[in-house]
Amino acid sequence: MALIGSSAAAEQRRSAIFVVGEDTRPDSAFFAAGARYYRDRRIAEDLLVTQARSWSEIREWLVRSKARGSLPWGKVVVIAHGSQWTGASIPVFPGEKPMRASELDLLITSGAFPALSGDVLDARTLLQLESCGLGRRPDLLSRYGQLLSGRLDGLRVEASEQLVEFGFFDAPGEESWRRERAYSADIRPGRTLSSGTISRLVAEGGRVIPVEMALGLSAVECAIPLRRLLRLRQVQSTLSDFGLRASDLHWSVQRQPGGECKFLGRAQVVSSTQQQIRGIGL
Repeated sequence: MALIGSSAAAEQRRSAIFVVGEDTRPDSAFFAAGARYYRDRRIAEDLLVTQARSWSEIREWLVRSKARGSLPWGKVVVIAHGSQWTGASIPVFPGEKPMRASELDLLITSGAFPALSGDVLDARTLLQLESCGLGRRPDLLSRYGQLLSGRLDGLRVEASEQLVEFGFFDAPGEESWRRERAYSADIRPGRTLSSGTISRLVAEGGRVIPVEMALGLSAVECAIPLRRLLRLRQVQSTLSDFGLRASDLHWSVQRQPGGECKFLGRAQVVSSTQQQIRGIGL
């Protein structure tokens, strides 16, 4: 029996940490505190990147960094803003908007975003998304994993179902911290809350997030019964992108000049805590 005595046999998998964003308000230090939290806890060989702003840039760092060593990455941590409705606020390519679930499906199928090989990421790699509420959207988590690995089971993906917060103490020698804060989010069809109720909820630390879907229809489509309009592929795909159901919104048809119309769906998300997003436009 041969004994394995090489340095590769004793090598440990490394972690890659990406801070995808920077703080823009003096009262918010999410990215700075998140970077400090992981910097305090990483080992010297781990990779910490604060310049990446897209999935494509994250991909290039994972491929090219010598910090990986000879083994696939053990953990890939991505710190980014996000929500359970809009997903992680990370564009696939620099300067673009983050893609919806259906757009990610098309991109993955097209092969325009080259998947990473098994010597970079494998089934033992953990992709940990530090972004609020993404754990409530397993459909999005699987797509982010498939985007990088090219396979549905290419790597493990985890995210919190709660709000993720980072911070640190001002006293010298005190450590940084990470915590998860529970929240509830109730969807109410239509516009049911008065301005006074909304003001009270905000004063109590909550937030009301308006949801509106507007789809232009031709004169022929305007005559289709509402229940059939809800079955249109574009409607169903858009609702799925945001993790919503048709019953979550109040629907109406608004007539336009020339016989055309708009198919409108409205709702309000009542969140028990502040969220990064202020509105959901479908």
